[in-house]
Amino acid sequence: MNARVLGCAIGLALMMDIQQAHADSDGTVTFIVNPVDESAALKLRTQALWHGGGAAPGVRFARTLATGHLLFEATPPGNDVLSTLARSLQEHPWVADVQLNRVMTASVQGSVARELPKAEPPPDGLLWNHADKPGGAKVVSAWPLSRGKGVVVAVVDSGITDHPDFVGRVLPGYDFITDPSRARDGDGRDDDATDEGQLQCSSQGFWHGTRVAGVIAASGKHGGNPIGVAPESLILPVRVLDANGGGTAVDIGEAIIWAAGGHVDGIPDNPTPAQVINLSLTASWPCDSFSAAAIKIATGLGATVTATAGDTFGSGEDASMITPASCPGVLAVAATLQSGKRTRFSNFGPVVRLAAPGGDVFPGDVGAIWTTTNTGCTGPEEPAHGWFEGTDAAAPHVAGTAALVRAANPGLGPRDVRHLIIETTSQLDPGSCPEGCGSGLLDAASAVGSAIDLKEGTK
Repeated sequence: MNARVLGCAIGLALMMDIQQAHADSDGTVTFIVNPVDESAALKLRTQALWHGGGAAPGVRFARTLATGHLLFEATPPGNDVLSTLARSLQEHPWVADVQLNRVMTASVQGSVARELPKAEPPPDGLLWNHADKPGGAKVVSAWPLSRGKGVVVAVVDSGITDHPDFVGRVLPGYDFITDPSRARDGDGRDDDATDEGQLQCSSQGFWHGTRVAGVIAASGKHGGNPIGVAPESLILPVRVLDANGGGTAVDIGEAIIWAAGGHVDGIPDNPTPAQVINLSLTASWPCDSFSAAAIKIATGLGATVTATAGDTFGSGEDASMITPASCPGVLAVAATLQSGKRTRFSNFGPVVRLAAPGGDVFPGDVGAIWTTTNTGCTGPEEPAHGWFEGTDAAAPHVAGTAALVRAANPGLGPRDVRHLIIETTSQLDPGSCPEGCGSGLLDAASAVGSAIDLKEGTK
């Protein structure tokens, strides 16, 4: 693609995506520039973006991101500034691509996380999503082999709240929300990953990080079997979703890198790098260069990255149009029902690697995932348990299984773990996902068993 065509495409994308851009409380819009090489990066940092021989008005370089991309700010974010910026990029020799710093959110269906009239676990204490029967991920059969002991799983989400099911297993995390007005804690990035709750009570997105963490690691201190897939794993909470349930691409990308043990300027390095990172969040655009670079760095540092395929009301859509599910190296996960069939809202398609229990709640039918939550709304109150549904609940099943696999065979790298989980799935019911749900339904016992076989085979 020649420079003029590329520039026109970039400019058009900028103009079309302005509604998805994140504006700080002062009205500043930020965007991410990918320089063509290091020499171009130096010029962009020192000379800024030019148009007609001069710098684009209202635009300034902010900082270099952890991926090597450059962050620029536009103030005010009016059409005149964006038009000038678009023109300056049309034939810009230093720019490979550019994207607005748009907002990702918890998936639509998963964020609902509805509380049913009676929030009580099944009478026998056995959760359907853990069982060996059709629709279950065979987690119970994996527990005699591994419970994920000591494996660090990062939950890049809304933060976390105190809960007895996590006692002694929550590591010091970090809050990556840059904009204080969205963070609700009075400042920007800091070392407190507590979920502050919603601005106003609603059914969407509340205690999302606590729910996701529960699916991964809750111990079941309430008296039943463990709720989480890996009840002896360690949780690293990384807060990126604000009180509105959204987080910027920059905050999320740098959080992913930090969680895996990478360096982010201005942030103390993570002393407990994650071997597994869960991303139960989505955005409605194909994988961009910044997100792809962040995930590549994380996997290069040794982390297995799982992500929701996303939920779309109605009948789902192709996850190829979803970030981070469509990014290379990600285990993108679709959601299934107790029957093993794809849920009515789960996304699908060629980027989906496998399916896992996500559940669904029709009127009068409790088919969701039992997990940890909190009784509060605009602020944390008492720890509780409740129901969760969607691909946001499916992805942490795979993250938990990755922890089981890593604990069973610590010598495995991210590619090994990814391959084992994909190759050991059980077959979905014929016709249950004709659009494509990857290799099949998550089989935790087979994945762990194969990991142990590989370990013993090396002795």
